[in-house]
Amino acid sequence: MKYVKDSNSLERYRIGKKPKEKKNKFLIVYVVIGIIILLVAGALYENMESRKYLNLGKESNILINKTDYNYKIESTGKYTVIVDGVIGETFLNRQAFMKNFDNDARVFFYDRPPYDNTEGEEKTPKEIAEDLHFMFRKFGFENKYIVIGEEYGSLVMEEFINLYPDEVIGAIFINPVGQALSSPDINEYFSVKNEGTFSNKTLGIFGIPRLLNNTKVLDYFDTYTFEEEETKKIYSNIHLSKDHIEAMEKETEDLNTFKKTSINEFLLEDNPVYLITSEEKEDRFNQDAYLKYSTDSEVVYVRNSINDVILSSSYEVNAALNRLIRKVFILEKTKGN
Repeated sequence: MKYVKDSNSLERYRIGKKPKEKKNKFLIVYVVIGIIILLVAGALYENMESRKYLNLGKESNILINKTDYNYKIESTGKYTVIVDGVIGETFLNRQAFMKNFDNDARVFFYDRPPYDNTEGEEKTPKEIAEDLHFMFRKFGFENKYIVIGEEYGSLVMEEFINLYPDEVIGAIFINPVGQALSSPDINEYFSVKNEGTFSNKTLGIFGIPRLLNNTKVLDYFDTYTFEEEETKKIYSNIHLSKDHIEAMEKETEDLNTFKKTSINEFLLEDNPVYLITSEEKEDRFNQDAYLKYSTDSEVVYVRNSINDVILSSSYEVNAALNRLIRKVFILEKTKGN
């Protein structure tokens, strides 16, 4: 040890240790700064990628009762087919549906509030059904509606039927959940389905799940079926977006507060009704009850492993729709409408 003149031992000890302490402090500062830079870069990456993918579905907008609905109308015809998807309509569902669509009817797609490009406070399925009906009156649509609803979307279409039964000429329910509300089975189903959303949302602030998924370190959607890799990439990036996850969580929470509504037997008389489901979900969620809406009802089965039927099995959905529209046409000719 080198001694310093006119100093005590304590001072000599401090002088000997100072350079190392400073080095450690600088190292900690550099590490903290590095972490902050990475987190800021991750947040910027997340915000940029989220907006890029969510904006892919941005179409026309119309303000109805303080909600600015994002919507898209495809094709033309005197019938209006209303499509309400499982997790809020995205343009991927629309693309998949229209790929196999071949009918003389207009098809209406929209985002439920507060999903993606629809702005406004969240509304109940009944309030959304009322908004849609008001919207269609503004558009001047003829009151001949075919409703298609999957999972949460089936709740909106169920309300639409109950509110305007004389205007609904056919219905397709896909994995409907309304008759299982408040049951342990439905709560468990959505709990499993949305497992991991909290961590994805939290880490997603800094773009971590998106980065891991896009670099193929992790595959968050390996149980889903996609025809093309690009479709899977877009789907993944939409569903890893914080805004989309929060909308999904809110709808799931609301399911626990909704009460099961009784189905008015033969409310649609002889207008055709189709139920698209799997054998497991049919029994588990009491989905047969929807067949009571009409004297003319039919069940179409798909694989239980399919999580988004409109996206993954649009051929089966359109096949059912084709049969339904043929029945509607025959009914109209018979009744002279």
